[in-house]
Amino acid sequence: MVIYIYSKIKIRFGGEQMKNKGLKFKITLIIISIFLVQFIIMFIKDKKDLDNNLEFSIKNILNYKYNSLMNTIKEYEKIGDIYLTGLMANKEITDAFKEKDRDKLIKLTKENYDTLKKEGKVEQIQFHEISAISFLRLHKIEKYGDDLSGFRKTVVEANRQKVQIVGIEVGVGDLGVRVVRPIFDTEGNHLGSVEYGGNLDNKFIKKFIDEASEELKEGGLDISIVSKNLKGDLMLVGSSYEKELEKNAGLIINELGKTGRKIEVKEGYVISYTELKDFSNNSIGFIKIKFSISEILKNQKENFAKTIVIQFLTLIFIVGAISFLVDKLIIKHIKKLSDISKDLAEGEGDLTIRLNENSKDEIGTMSHNINNFLNNISNIVSIIKKESNIINVNSEEISHQMDTITNRAI
Repeated sequence: MVIYIYSKIKIRFGGEQMKNKGLKFKITLIIISIFLVQFIIMFIKDKKDLDNNLEFSIKNILNYKYNSLMNTIKEYEKIGDIYLTGLMANKEITDAFKEKDRDKLIKLTKENYDTLKKEGKVEQIQFHEISAISFLRLHKIEKYGDDLSGFRKTVVEANRQKVQIVGIEVGVGDLGVRVVRPIFDTEGNHLGSVEYGGNLDNKFIKKFIDEASEELKEGGLDISIVSKNLKGDLMLVGSSYEKELEKNAGLIINELGKTGRKIEVKEGYVISYTELKDFSNNSIGFIKIKFSISEILKNQKENFAKTIVIQFLTLIFIVGAISFLVDKLIIKHIKKLSDISKDLAEGEGDLTIRLNENSKDEIGTMSHNINNFLNNISNIVSIIKKESNIINVNSEEISHQMDTITNRAI
């Protein structure tokens, strides 16, 4: 890449122009090319790190919000388990249910139910017969005797397996958290089941958001819950900001069946879709969470810009420092050598000039050799000058003798 950039710059200046440029310019150009490549590599790496950090931040924030919501649902299930444990510890209640005494059962449970409902801790308490026939709904006392076996699988499974069933289940027109526990008398005979439940609706979502911490609500906390109904059609069961089911909900459900989660980043917002499963681990819908990352993007852009400026200024400083050192340690000596060779070529050279040969590098070696060369030339010139003086003296003596002989002859 360095050669490529250097060649492009060379083409820009022109081949002939580059030949006419000094060694300092060429060395500086190579240094700039090297550091420019390094700068580009660091820029690409920093940009990639920025994207990775953004993705990491988004996933952390999303997991925090999503896990908080799911923990609230789990807490609902725990409250249900505790409530039913206390309910079944009351022998009068199990006896009333065994005797099919609705009035007595209402008297023993209704007041406590009303208190819990007022506190927002429960939506429904219902007793079922073994065959999944509704015996008593504390939330709707006038309705009973209807068969739930066709759609209330938690009730069917709790009575079939004789174990507590906990989880999310689709109802007639809602989506709820169910805790269904089988009822036994003191002799261990199976009598039926009792259910503690709540709906995952607008009320539930609003309560969750209202009670959320400021940290959890940072960036916004918009939630929608989409689920299939008993017919298999999708419905918006609860939302803090949407009024209608989005048009591509079916496509999202299909995609989540393969990936489990889908994340979209649009115009400074993150929209996530996480697969929602019922108590039997069947996919029934999704939880949609939307929040803003505009502040994160702003901070990251500012930090990225600062990093680039610092790197660029560092690059300029390093190139300047290296250029100065090249000029002082190399170009200075080469220029002096050039001046000496020019003077020698023009016949005006000062043979007493000597180069600094203190350095132990190639420049020092070259200076030493040039100094030896100048010493040799100086010695030769001295010898020639000496011999020339001798010749001049001899010539003068010969000339004097010739004049003497001529005068005598006359």
